[in-house]
Amino acid sequence: MRLLFASNVRAPWGGSEWLWSDTAYLLAREGQTVGFCLPWRKDHPAVAALRAAGAAEFAEVEPTRWPRRLWRRAFDRQSFPERCLREFRPDLLVLSQGRQDEGLEWHAALGRLRVPYVVLNEMVVDNLFLEDGPAEALGEFLAGARRLYFVAERNRIQAELQLGRRFPNSRVVRNPFRVPYDAAFSWPTGPDLRLGLVARLDPDFKGQDALFEVLARPHWRSRPLWLHLFGSGSAERRLRRARDLLGLERVVFEGFAERIAQIWDRCHVVASPSRQEGLPISVVEGMLMGRPVFGTAVSGIPELVEDGVSGFLAGACTPDLLDAALERLWDRRDELPALGRAAQIRARACIPADPARAFAEELLGARH
Repeated sequence: MRLLFASNVRAPWGGSEWLWSDTAYLLAREGQTVGFCLPWRKDHPAVAALRAAGAAEFAEVEPTRWPRRLWRRAFDRQSFPERCLREFRPDLLVLSQGRQDEGLEWHAALGRLRVPYVVLNEMVVDNLFLEDGPAEALGEFLAGARRLYFVAERNRIQAELQLGRRFPNSRVVRNPFRVPYDAAFSWPTGPDLRLGLVARLDPDFKGQDALFEVLARPHWRSRPLWLHLFGSGSAERRLRRARDLLGLERVVFEGFAERIAQIWDRCHVVASPSRQEGLPISVVEGMLMGRPVFGTAVSGIPELVEDGVSGFLAGACTPDLLDAALERLWDRRDELPALGRAAQIRARACIPADPARAFAEELLGARH
């Protein structure tokens, strides 16, 4: 089978790239003919692994020499999607969206060349309100997919409400993770309580700023509670300035973590105060390592986290609601190891041991 994977994520490599790339690598290693398309050439170990596995690479790179740019603009009217489809001739296109309105530029070429496709959606943005024309075009595109995959049931519901139509071709899949699935339960030692927030430094989505505001309140300043931020992002300087402005001495920027499991040797609780999400991989990974969750009840988080059983959820990313949820956690801090065990059991019940294998089997069945 010839499978072409196309990523529409125009940001540096992140969690939304792992499912399509892990699945493409698995299928290439097992003898399927695989290609992949990127918005630009990305240097990442996952991309290098795909190349090494023999996958064909297409990258939408603008030529650097001016005569080539002039030639393309004057004479080359073929779009990047059409070039990829004509050169690779896939039996199935797998289009990975970072958000629900990405990838529409593939629609016309897919129709002209009659290539079947599936769409993998990693996040449905809440505040996306399209006018009737664009909404109709996007709805037709998604409805025309052989299958439409979401990483959370709530995302599927949001997409249907925003576009005003049902998607009977939709299913829920899960993202890969980077910790042992069957890790033995252990609990960090030490007198202080430590929250681990593993996410890109992007408060517009991840909500770090709202949690800073909570921790600046007098009753939290007086308690031995630490927040460890793992990750990088374009808002790092802004967040560091906010931390310093508020005088949060127990908020620590740890940088990007290569070995995710080691985070949970130090931290007791997963922090996920997100404003918008799909299903955060960090929540899955922390729960698999036996850590309860403190976060917001947005998108897929409450599908995995049972409030009061495997974590504590705020209704939204606002300081007052986060404060109340964190207070409930603090009141039951002696029970946190038991909640962590419950979180580990819950994660194993909801997440397959090999999400890429499960998705590969879905794709091989989607051709017909």
